[in-house]
Amino acid sequence: MSYFSAVIGRNGSRWRALDVDVEDLDSLDEVAEQLQAVGHGGPVVAVLEREDEWFALIRVDDDSDWRAFVSDHDASQRGHYAALLAPVADLEPDEYAYLRTPSAATVPEDDEDDDGDLDDDGAVRSAVEDDQDPLLHEAEADLAAAAIEADVPPAWAGDPGVLADLGVPAEELVALVIATPGDPGAVVADLGERCGFDELIEALR
Repeated sequence: MSYFSAVIGRNGSRWRALDVDVEDLDSLDEVAEQLQAVGHGGPVVAVLEREDEWFALIRVDDDSDWRAFVSDHDASQRGHYAALLAPVADLEPDEYAYLRTPSAATVPEDDEDDDGDLDDDGAVRSAVEDDQDPLLHEAEADLAAAAIEADVPPAWAGDPGVLADLGVPAEELVALVIATPGDPGAVVADLGERCGFDELIEALR
């Protein structure tokens, strides 16, 4: 299995590749320092991916601390980036704690009464689901099934809102990860399409 890594930054409305090699960096603090050094005021994101297993996003903005998300933290601890990504397991903003219950990942709890209803299986259905793509429809079905096995801890770790201001709300990121656990590249491509860096990532592969 192979690794893929890329560092991209947004300046205005455009994303571009940045010359940062995360291969030999030992900590997320070092990664953040390198990302900040090449940024120009906009968000900078390092994308790490292990074929068929997991992907990770590490983001910095200006001089802010790093933020990170890993699609399958346990899997990430069985390879080259284990030490680098280990701290992500301890990063979980309180505002996204509800996403640890799989059935809550499509609609925030505060919005369930106003923005959604129940389907035949009793799962919450978003009022805007007709605008979602097929992958997210599939994700909702997977989330409903996962709710039945809620005693199984979710595999993801970190800050699911890492791309929220760029076009991917936390609920959708978690839904995409749960829908496609064996194809991290497909999830990264979907994230790129939503955020506007899909062609850049494809060109860097």
